[in-house]
Amino acid sequence: MSMNSHKPLIIAGCLLVPLIATVAFQISTYVPDPYMDEVFHVPQTAKYCRGQFMEWDPKITTFPGLYIFGTVYAWTLHRLESFYLGSASLEAACGTSALRSLNLLFAAACFLLAYLTHRELHPVSSDVTSAFTAAALALFPLHFFYTFLYYTDTGAAACVLAAYLACLRRRHHWSALAAAAATGFRQTNAVWAAFILAVGVMRECRWQTASGWACQTLRQQLRQLLSQAWQMKGQLVARLWSLALVPLAFAVFVNLNGGIVVGDRSAHVPVWHLAQPLYFVLYTASCLAPFHFHPARLWSFFKDSSRVAQAGTLRARVCLLLLVVLLAWAVQKGTLAHPYLLADNRHYTFYIWKNFFARHPAARFMLLPLYLYAGWSLWESLHSQQPALWMLALGLCTTATTVPAWLLEFRYFTVPAFLVLLHMRPMRVSQLAQTLALYMAVNAATLYMFLYRPFRWPDGSQARFLW
Repeated sequence: MSMNSHKPLIIAGCLLVPLIATVAFQISTYVPDPYMDEVFHVPQTAKYCRGQFMEWDPKITTFPGLYIFGTVYAWTLHRLESFYLGSASLEAACGTSALRSLNLLFAAACFLLAYLTHRELHPVSSDVTSAFTAAALALFPLHFFYTFLYYTDTGAAACVLAAYLACLRRRHHWSALAAAAATGFRQTNAVWAAFILAVGVMRECRWQTASGWACQTLRQQLRQLLSQAWQMKGQLVARLWSLALVPLAFAVFVNLNGGIVVGDRSAHVPVWHLAQPLYFVLYTASCLAPFHFHPARLWSFFKDSSRVAQAGTLRARVCLLLLVVLLAWAVQKGTLAHPYLLADNRHYTFYIWKNFFARHPAARFMLLPLYLYAGWSLWESLHSQQPALWMLALGLCTTATTVPAWLLEFRYFTVPAFLVLLHMRPMRVSQLAQTLALYMAVNAATLYMFLYRPFRWPDGSQARFLW
């Protein structure tokens, strides 16, 4: 690519830098001490900085990926400060503000990786569309908010995106390394390593687009892919063995460990939270509302559903009825509330549950039409770009990462939401501009509440609102 083709990316980046710098400064000023999960993450990294690698806080549930990266980053800062300033404090380099700045680098990586991935997936799209899409990902409210705190989210997302882009470019050993790092940040990313492996198999079998596959059923696609994979099994093993090791090694760990978490298991018991995928489809469609809730799409859904209900075949009507019954059953049996959700009024999900789901037993069923619409809209926006088997893999991996999670946390939806944004039919520039405006408004509101509207807990400590 020429420098001119990168111009929209450079302009978008130059506009994001002062915004991110301003927010980072405000958070450092108003919230200088570790907050929420940072209370665990910062001290654990400080122990690593001091070389105390065998000390571990039992309340921490994730692998030490964040602390390893944080320690290397802090040591690097310390060396640079010592070289240029003559003296520097390792304690300051391992402090809260310094460690938070690491996520700013991860956020920049996410922005660049999103742009490159979108160009890889949609080569005929304009550079402006890809730059706007990358900017939308950078400002995605959950991602943007946790960019400024020392959490696992931003680093995990950057590693997943790096692994996926490397796979798309057939650099599978680099993809394996990034996937392993992503799993080191958060265990559930082993599922996304498996997804990336599946995509690698598809692309190595020269199954790169939906062209020529649209007329085939899912069963035919699966049969043909398996047939191709068997014929070139030797080549696939030679090219993808390192990537396959990541989910395989994680499966061995789960078997030996007796679970996926490394601490505080009582609060992270796997459950059948069947409503989680429904929350995900509605959440993702809502985050991309200028596209998915455009009046033209709403009218198209109404026409399609009316056509099936009134003039469709008997089989189509029965399938629609069974789908509604299945969703209602999932809502009835799989709507769960973690004790943390009910007790922690610092999170917005507490208020969503308190003011909607807990109002009346029937409230949860009121969202069924929205679940149906959101699922249809996501499917429709993806199926013209990707084969049905790819979409099945995405759905299975999203289900595998969300259903066992007892706690309703929108942060768990970030990676699959990013994949939807990058793979769906590209939005028009006007829709992307509306999406960016929406994200700016949401980010301004949530950051205002976090920074300037703290409140007191019954124990006298200061609390702040966050996702």
